[in-house]
Amino acid sequence: DCATDVFLEVQNIYASKAAQDRAWVLQRATKLADECGASEALIDAEDVERFCHFVFYVQAIEYRSLVDEIECDAAFVDAVKGELLMASFTPRQIGWYLVWRAIDRFVEQCGRVPGDCDDALVESDIDSLRGVLSSMLGALGIASEISLDEHVQEMVRFGGAELHTIAATMGGFAANEAIKLATRQLVPMDNTFIFYAIDGNFSVVRL
Repeated sequence: DCATDVFLEVQNIYASKAAQDRAWVLQRATKLADECGASEALIDAEDVERFCHFVFYVQAIEYRSLVDEIECDAAFVDAVKGELLMASFTPRQIGWYLVWRAIDRFVEQCGRVPGDCDDALVESDIDSLRGVLSSMLGALGIASEISLDEHVQEMVRFGGAELHTIAATMGGFAANEAIKLATRQLVPMDNTFIFYAIDGNFSVVRL
């Protein structure tokens, strides 16, 4: 019937255009390989066809290194400031991340995690960790619009405890990301994953 004929005609038009696009991509990729001195055999027609078919799902992710994050470069500071600004309006997990970084400095100074002490020293650890956090943020030129005091107290309260359920959950997240990389399917997380198990929220932050 007429409707079927129109459908087939449109289908053929799209198929023809897709074939032209694949040919153009193949030609362009081959030319680029030649200009770079690489073997044209690296460009496989089946790979080009697969690439063109899934092109709307392709993403190029340029990861920052762990060194960039640990050394707190300018991009890191800008990212943290942006997250803190957003946290003034919507729930964000960046506060927990900052307190964790302060805990790293506390451990370097004291040789233990805050809260891993006698009950009589808990308040002292809270004050110490609060001071470390304030010093760290000040050195980075970061002014928090939200109070992180509750975060500090909670971190000291749990004293470095490791719950098996949380460890299993984080292991599951890590395994899922490893599978993405191994199979080259789906988009992996880009950078820092922060999980807050109390309310089941998480953030993925590019730091």
